[in-house]
Amino acid sequence: MSVIEFTVAGECFALPLEAVEAVSELAVAAGRGEAQRYRGEDLKVVSARDLLGLSGEHDVEARNAIVLRTTGDRLLLAVDEITGVLTLDDSSIAPAPSYYAGRCAEMVRGVAMLDGRLLVVLEPSSMAPVGLETEAGDE
Repeated sequence: MSVIEFTVAGECFALPLEAVEAVSELAVAAGRGEAQRYRGEDLKVVSARDLLGLSGEHDVEARNAIVLRTTGDRLLLAVDEITGVLTLDDSSIAPAPSYYAGRCAEMVRGVAMLDGRLLVVLEPSSMAPVGLETEAGDE
């Protein structure tokens, strides 16, 4: 499976490349629930930090975004850094540890060890509805 790797709050995450339309820079550090124009359409900016429960005192303004599409929805997932595209063997993805059970379990497909670091593989079909509901509910 091909994935795009990115970081949020110093942790490594990945999304299946099939759900990624593009990567983009955010024009400004968009606030929660704001929209940004992308190819003639206003897309909601969703903070990966908020979705994954990683907000904290060391927050930085995310300037990178992944244009994520799933079940007809598209959104801009704001991330700290996009680090590359990788190919993972499906057999290398293990079930998520219990650490993720209450945090964002529905969004975690599994984990993989890659060059001595833990890579959390996310499930995009679970992220978009949660992201859109979370952001819409905060307005």
